[in-house]
Amino acid sequence: MIFSNIKRLREVDVKKIINMIGLFIITACSMSHYEVKVNSIALSDEELTNYNSCILMPLSDKDEKTIIHKRYVLSLIDLLENNNIKIVDKYNKANCVIFFDYGISEPQAVNQTSIIPNYGVTGVSSSTTSGSVYMQKTGYGNYTGNVSTHTQYTPQYGITGYTPVNQTVFLYIRYLYMEAREIIKDKKEAGDQLWSTMITSVGNSGELNKIMPYMLYVLAENIKTNTQGVQQINFYEDDENIKYYQQLLN
Repeated sequence: MIFSNIKRLREVDVKKIINMIGLFIITACSMSHYEVKVNSIALSDEELTNYNSCILMPLSDKDEKTIIHKRYVLSLIDLLENNNIKIVDKYNKANCVIFFDYGISEPQAVNQTSIIPNYGVTGVSSSTTSGSVYMQKTGYGNYTGNVSTHTQYTPQYGITGYTPVNQTVFLYIRYLYMEAREIIKDKKEAGDQLWSTMITSVGNSGELNKIMPYMLYVLAENIKTNTQGVQQINFYEDDENIKYYQQLLN
């Protein structure tokens, strides 16, 4: 273990992540639409200038031999280096340590009320009238007859009302967390926080790998920034911005 206080940091920060995730419940995502939320805070650019060589370490225990974990780590390294943060593998080369964590919750049962529109006839859009005349001669110079008409109405269809439908859905909380701290070399420990970024998404997919490219994109856009609280980013499933991160994970 490189840092003497790494265990304490893990215990504190994992609890913080769990508490922060609770703030994001509950917004459901459809199959073709994703909502990702970010909360980021950082020191000023001037204060972060010298913290550009970092060691990357997981905050919680992960199976580091799995394929997906290795791909996540490589994606994070690529993301950080694109933000001018070099990842080094030796303590004496680093001036900061970056902790990261990711995960997905157990399914959460949520009762929701949906409003379903009722369709029917709302009026008349047009009408057509047709008729006929029948004449019959009854004597010298005299006629009798009758006229018949028929009007055809074309109905107009639309929403006539709404029906509430109660249902239970199962949602998952997906998260990606990253923070940087300075290294106190004389004590061989992690010191003050430099920046932190919390990414969450709530939806009906329990497949973390499906939502991870969207969270990686949001992390890349908000790392070392101040969002001034929670911000929400909406995506469609085929968003061009996340294809780069999809390719990194495949």
